[in-house]
Amino acid sequence: MRHYSKDSITLVLVSLLLSAASASAQILVPTEQVEKILIIRDVTVSENRLLGEITNSSPVKVRDISLMVQQIWRWKDALIPKMEAPLNAFLLTLKKDLLPGETVTFSSAVSVPETDRADGHFVTDVSVAAFTMVVPEEPAQFMSVQY
Repeated sequence: MRHYSKDSITLVLVSLLLSAASASAQILVPTEQVEKILIIRDVTVSENRLLGEITNSSPVKVRDISLMVQQIWRWKDALIPKMEAPLNAFLLTLKKDLLPGETVTFSSAVSVPETDRADGHFVTDVSVAAFTMVVPEEPAQFMSVQY
């Protein structure tokens, strides 16, 4: 059986507490919850300009927001067995942190393809690609260990 001194146990406990205190908290958000945290509204495209609004409905600050912008061809006749695939897709990174309940507008230049065809039209879709929720750090708590 191995015996440890009080000093070695204290050193191990202090290093564990310091590593836990320096680790950043991360939360994994299920895909179906993303649309409830960051709400995208009023997306329009006119004169090669994309405009929209995004609202943070979470109780914490959100930053590093990236939006996926896709232009998709939609067939008029849903029975045509052709896949809808994005013809143009890009990430739009927002330069602003969103506080709880805050709404901001976003915009970007887009290239709108000509739609001279009668068998369908282009749709611009905007969705959340990535974001970071800023979880408030709790002060490190020390526990007393009885031995």
